[in-house]
Amino acid sequence: MIDKKNYLIPDHDFLPEKYFIPIRNFFESHHPAWKFDVDTNSVERDTDAAHGGQFYTYILKQKEKDHNKKIYTKFSPQIQTGAFKLIIPLLDQIQNHFPKGMYVHPIRIKCNLRYRRKLADKTLPHVDKFQAINSNFFSAVYYLDNSDGNTILFKEFAETSSDIDVTKLNVLAKVKPHRNRIVIFHSSRVHAGLSPALSDTRRIINLVFEIKKDPYTVSGKFK
Repeated sequence: MIDKKNYLIPDHDFLPEKYFIPIRNFFESHHPAWKFDVDTNSVERDTDAAHGGQFYTYILKQKEKDHNKKIYTKFSPQIQTGAFKLIIPLLDQIQNHFPKGMYVHPIRIKCNLRYRRKLADKTLPHVDKFQAINSNFFSAVYYLDNSDGNTILFKEFAETSSDIDVTKLNVLAKVKPHRNRIVIFHSSRVHAGLSPALSDTRRIINLVFEIKKDPYTVSGKFK
């Protein structure tokens, strides 16, 4: 069972093939509206360090609080209905790795596509959710391909990406992309992703979600 201090990489295919194949096929079709971002987070925009951009498409994007302005950002929830329906078995399986009586409330789900670049290209170490250290927000990286371009998990946690001192990070784990593999970790854990240097592409689904008490039960406590 996963908690805030631990991460989880199941030692088997995460979903039955009957659920995995439609998800993978969707992102190989004409359906997704891909966009390109030369920087994957605000820290990268303010540095000259080597890093690689990526294509992305949102499956779900809920309203999130802007901690700089202390107001809610002015955008409506975005959802690709067809893609989200395919993702439901993935959310259900993730939920099985948390205590009974809790459920997964997705905040953001997107597919990232990174292409073959120089070995040094990577996302800078970052966190997926700001001001989340004392929260029940978790992240997951679900791999659609066998490729190179590891996900690096660090031992450190941070409230924001700008708080991270990259000279003081210690590697906790290096996760190699493998089709139908997932890694789940707390959203305030510092992590980074490498661009593929050998494979043509590296496609992952990135999920950020909150673990909440199931309103239909009277039990269920998450520590």
